[in-house]
Amino acid sequence: MMQSEDARYLKRKVKGGSLDVHPTEKALVVQYEVEATILGETGDEMLGDRKKCQKM
Repeated sequence: MMQSEDARYLKRKVKGGSLDVHPTEKALVVQYEVEATILGETGDEMLGDRKKCQKM
């Protein structure tokens, strides 16, 4: 298990996805991916997570 003092840095990357027109509303739909990585003191990746997101 990771101790909280082991986590030193958080690296966050947003990758572009697609841009579409909403079918029924006057809106754009943006789809993208967020990648978060916790780095240790030496810069090694300790824990990572990737999530697909959407905004209108």
